[in-house]
Parts: sequence; structure tokens; C-alpha cells
Amino acid sequence: SGPVPTPPDYIMIETSGVADPAPVIENLQDTELDDALYIDQIVTVVDAAHFLTSTEYESTAAKSQIALADTILLSKLDLIEQRAGENTSTSSALDEIMQKLHCMQPNAHVMHCERGQIPVSALFDMRMSFSASAASARQSRSTAGPANRNHLSTDHFESMSFQSDRPFELARFRNRFVRDMPSGVYRSKGLLWFRGQQLRFVFQLSGKRFEIEQIEWPEGMAARTNQLVIIGRNLNRDALTKTLTDCLAAEDCSDLSAQYEIVTA
Repeated sequence: SGPVPTPPDYIMIETSGVADPAPVIENLQDTELDDALYIDQIVTVVDAAHFLTSTEYESTAAKSQIALADTILLSKLDLIEQRAGENTSTSSALDEIMQKLHCMQPNAHVMHCERGQIPVSALFDMRMSFSASAASARQSRSTAGPANRNHLSTDHFESMSFQSDRPFELARFRNRFVRDMPSGVYRSKGLLWFRGQQLRFVFQLSGKRFEIEQIEWPEGMAARTNQLVIIGRNLNRDALTKTLTDCLAAEDCSDLSAQYEIVTA
């Protein structure tokens, strides 16, 4: 027999942006793991730049993520000023966000952060779940009934994946897709290939804000492809597919045509 594996010091479970944490907690508590583990804390990230304006935060999943949180990381505070109107100061916008969060979860500890920069000590071994307020909040949630395990359908969230063996034209992708994003699109992530570029690109979109990072292609990867996932509500699948197809380079760049797949959550 081999050596006994060393048990982990800490287990982090990262759910998707549209996941309801309640079923995850129930699954842990309904197994033998309940005796071996304790829930240190539930951390929820809230996008300050879109919290007051995006319908994403009206969904059942988003409300549950905030209501279950022990710690709320309020991110993108540097973008609030860009979102504030002419008659709304940055401080008043932040006050409105804090008041709304307090109404949704009065016991959560709210931390301000930019680009996810927070002390590691704020995430590990906080034992917030043993506090009186957290215990009371979890008790009220457990007596409220079983978790909604079909919240994706309830919230009308959909996911769409687009794949292509032809590269995108960078200018077309930026102007026709990114800058003219439909309001129902909340998230998009992808590994992209642009014509004339030697590197691969990691694309991430949240609301109307996006980032593109260059990375090396995996060693030994012969065939280059585009892989993109879009998450939102009431997606116009045909229109999005046509837009992305129109962003591809001309057919003579490759003998292979675009392929796409739609998945409804």
C-alpha cells in the first residue's frame, strides 16, 4: 500500500456566476462530509459598476448569492465614477449600493476591492459560520424550505457556445460584437484566435466591460480554433451567431467553416 495522502488544509469551492450556493451547502450537509468539514464562510463578489443598473442582480441566483454571503467583495469601485450620472456623486452611488446590500443581507461583512485585490487573511479560516449572526441567518434559510435547484430555468438564464476553425478579424470582433453587445448578455469568456496574430487571446466580458490578454498557444497544438461562451437571459441566438460568424476572417483563410452549439440552461 502506498503512503496515506495528507488531507487538505482548506477546500475552496468556486461556483459559476449564475450558481445558487444553497444547493451546494445542502449537498455538503447531507453527506458524511458534514462531520469532517465546517463551512468557514461564503464569499460573494458584487460588481459595483453594474449592481444598480443590471437586471442580472434581479435574478433568483444573484439574490441568493448575496443573501447567503458571509463576506461580500464589492469590486470595480474605480468604475463607479464612470457610471455615476451628472447629478450623482461617486459617494452617493456607493451609499446607495451599500444600503441595498444591507437590505439584502444585513449580517454580511462588506469589503471594498479593486481587481480582486484583498488580503488572503480575509478569505481563509475566518470561522464566520460559527458566529451568532451567521448561525441565525442560516437557520432562517434552512427553515424557509428546500433550495431552488431549478433556478437557472426560473431566471431564464441561457448559455451559448460558439466554436470556429477560422480566425476572427480583430476589428470586426471589437466593433460588431464587443461594442454592440445586446443588453441580455451578462458574461462572456473565450479563447480566441485573431487573423495575423501569433498569440492566443483570453477574452473576458462582464456587463459592458471586457478584457483581452495575450497568451502562448499550448505546445504541440496543431489546429487553432476559436472557443467562446456567452451567458445571459433571453439571448437572441440566431442574431448572436450571425454576428460572430460575420466577425470571422474570409473563407480562404481556412478550408473549415464555423461551428456553433446552443445550450439552454
